Amino acid sequence: MDPYKILNTSQESSDAEIKKAFRKLAAKHHPDKGGDEEKFKQINEAYSTIGTVQKRQEYEALQHAGSFGDFNHNPFGDFGFGDMFDQIFNIGKQQRQPRLKEQTDDDIMFNLKISLAQIKKGVSQKIKFSRNKKCDKCDGVGGKNKNICVSCNGQGIQIIRRGPMIQQMSCPHCRATGFTFEKICDTCSGIGLVKIKESIKLTVDLIS
Repeated sequence: MDPYKILNTSQESSDAEIKKAFRKLAAKHHPDKGGDEEKFKQINEAYSTIGTVQKRQEYEALQHAGSFGDFNHNPFGDFGFGDMFDQIFNIGKQQRQPRLKEQTDDDIMFNLKISLAQIKKGVSQKIKFSRNKKCDKCDGVGGKNKNICVSCNGQGIQIIRRGPMIQQMSCPHCRATGFTFEKICDTCSGIGLVKIKESIKLTVDLIS
């Protein structure tokens, strides 16, 4: 049965609207209050199916896949059903881009080329490098008044349908972080980090 019809909602309903409808129906049909136990079970199953944006995306993706027809026939040529279901079932997985972090001395490594002759006579070399450092202006937060991104509901990804294909893309509104700010830090542009340049002098002495 259609979970939207069971809860008297639609695909355009928000999480809050669906939750409100669920609570109202659950209270009305609760078996402890003389309600129909089977109806109450359907209401709970419907809410567990479409209760959040992520669950609705998974449900609608599966419904979309069901319209593709017979599993014994591949109407898309080289586009196999294995590829198709890889697209579909990956929707529920959060695939945010890993958030950058402040780099400590332990995180920074160098590949140096030093000849044996240099080692024998001793060598001194100045190494220039850059690292990610916490933004002092926003204390690494990225801005003021942090909120969950309304475009992706905090998932960091958006679902794009292009014909038979269902694709994921990083949310452009929050840059795949899952949140936004009322005012972005103008020093780090909301990243929470700034890149600084440093240098260090390396000296290799031969100890005989």
